[in-house]
Amino acid sequence: MKKMMFLGASALIFAACSNNEETNETSSAVNVDDVNTEELEVEIEAPEAVDQGEEAEIRALVTQGDELVDDASEVKWEIWQVGAKDESEMIESELPGEEGWYDITYTFEEETVYHVQPHTTARGMHVMPVHDVTVGEPDPEEIEAAEEAEHADTMEGHEHENNHEHENNDNHDHNDEGHDDHNH
Repeated sequence: MKKMMFLGASALIFAACSNNEETNETSSAVNVDDVNTEELEVEIEAPEAVDQGEEAEIRALVTQGDELVDDASEVKWEIWQVGAKDESEMIESELPGEEGWYDITYTFEEETVYHVQPHTTARGMHVMPVHDVTVGEPDPEEIEAAEEAEHADTMEGHEHENNHEHENNDNHDHNDEGHDDHNH
């Protein structure tokens, strides 16, 4: 009788394991080998220079390895004049992309340099490269001053504690006395 119960229990366990294998084969679980782990890349296609008041097409090609990415969850373009990031405009691309391309048109009104940045989110990654567009013939000195101010604004709050502590510190022993690992 005990042998019959043991054989019956063994048969049930075997049947459960076999059923589990079939379920795994037909489940929608993703195999690790099928996941693209390559970095998301965004290539901006936009003019380097335009005339003041000119409308231009701005496009981003989104790829992951050799694969075109049409399923981005967001491609939002941030556009601002140099030195005026706090006055930037945000324009969303239509989704889904077409053969990896996401685009907008934009009219550049002022004679200056504009920064164009597609905030791109896809497949759990976020990429945001920047491209510059020169409009007309802006004054180079004004552009340089605006860029310096913009750089100073982005560096604000990024100072390190104990900044430059090692400068002018002559307490370091720079001779080889007491170091057995050097050949003399």
